[in-house]
Amino acid sequence: MRRFRATIPKSAPTRLSGGASSVSALIRDYWAALTAADTSAVRSLSLNQAEFAYLYLPDSPEIRSGMQPAIAWLVLDDASVRGLSRARLRAEGARNLPVASVACSGSEVANGAAHVQGPCGIVLKRAASLDTIWIANRVIRRDGVVKLLGFANPL
Repeated sequence: MRRFRATIPKSAPTRLSGGASSVSALIRDYWAALTAADTSAVRSLSLNQAEFAYLYLPDSPEIRSGMQPAIAWLVLDDASVRGLSRARLRAEGARNLPVASVACSGSEVANGAAHVQGPCGIVLKRAASLDTIWIANRVIRRDGVVKLLGFANPL
């Protein structure tokens, strides 16, 4: 962990920055950023490497399984690249549909001082039906701030 943290140029964070105050707000903000193709807004909604290293990773299932911290970050980052691309494509095709609500399946799981939940999606109104687009595999809540745990998704 010490060697991985030494590669991070930022100082050790004590809390998450950016994000949203609730899962619903986070997923709605993420959808709005996706449909607007606002890359900087999208990035502000996800854990950065320092937050991952100091606020998520120490109590994570990845570390408990024996995965090296640098590998855990690479796996998350790789899945995020593919997931963000898929989410952007889905958002592009559905940008004019009204948002009905947000849905998350699975229960919230404690991860040290953080709680992780997912997958989560946006529920859109299509004519007489509702369609859920699962745009986030996991979200993390810590100290009243909610962020995406990367951009991986089940799309």
